[in-house]
Amino acid sequence: MAMIQHIYKSDPILTATIVASLTLAAAFGFQMAGYAPCDLCWVQRYPYMLIIAVGLLATLTKQKAQFWPLISITLLSLWDAGVAIYHTGVEQKWWQGPSTCTGGSLDPDTINISIDTLYKMNEAVVRCDEIPWDLFGISMAGFNALIATGLTLYCIKALLHLAKKV
Repeated sequence: MAMIQHIYKSDPILTATIVASLTLAAAFGFQMAGYAPCDLCWVQRYPYMLIIAVGLLATLTKQKAQFWPLISITLLSLWDAGVAIYHTGVEQKWWQGPSTCTGGSLDPDTINISIDTLYKMNEAVVRCDEIPWDLFGISMAGFNALIATGLTLYCIKALLHLAKKV
């Protein structure tokens, strides 16, 4: 436990990399358990992948000035929080989601569909506006919103602490 507290306080880039890795592992774990990701779920994974890349690069290069990697990680986690909050709102029907994964309406007078498109439409589409799993009324997108927002706030706090040292 003391080691975790030391990492948390002394190396925010490593902490963010670990959080991103565990969150991404959980997402892929749910996918392996049969919960296929929708389009917005995939978009939420990309910032974590980039956070891991930035964190590993900063660690491998033994970056002494942590400011730029930490700025990058903060912006990536903020981006992820925004997408996760948007996705949660789509699931809760607070606003309309993208037509690629929420259905949308088709005007029969303007439909011009090829055979290839019909075959693709026959494939199972994972909808962004349906909640396949929740815990205590919080969906996976909702949990990701909490994690990404928490990570963003943690990184901002680390940046402010780093700025005081300069």
